[in-house]
Amino acid sequence: MRRFLLLPVAILAGAPHAHQINHEVQTGSAVIVELSYGDGSPFSYESAEVYRPAESIPFLAGRTDANGRLAFVPDQAGDWRIKAFSEDGHGGDFTV
Repeated sequence: MRRFLLLPVAILAGAPHAHQINHEVQTGSAVIVELSYGDGSPFSYESAEVYRPAESIPFLAGRTDANGRLAFVPDQAGDWRIKAFSEDGHGGDFTV
């Protein structure tokens, strides 16, 4: 009887995970932008968009981290536009 109980467990253990996520790590030159409010506190978890030079569709859209940082790896040279904004109206629009 033990064989029958172990067989389904063995089959499940070898089955592919439908919700699995793969990852690959690449090292390179990232741009890290640290944003803060006027009082110096971090611009934490706020919306941000990154635009390639001379483009109007975001290259990256997301949120800053807990320390107000946003990081991206540019795929071309030039002035990259950063738009960061909060729901209460704080924010900025600048190039790096």
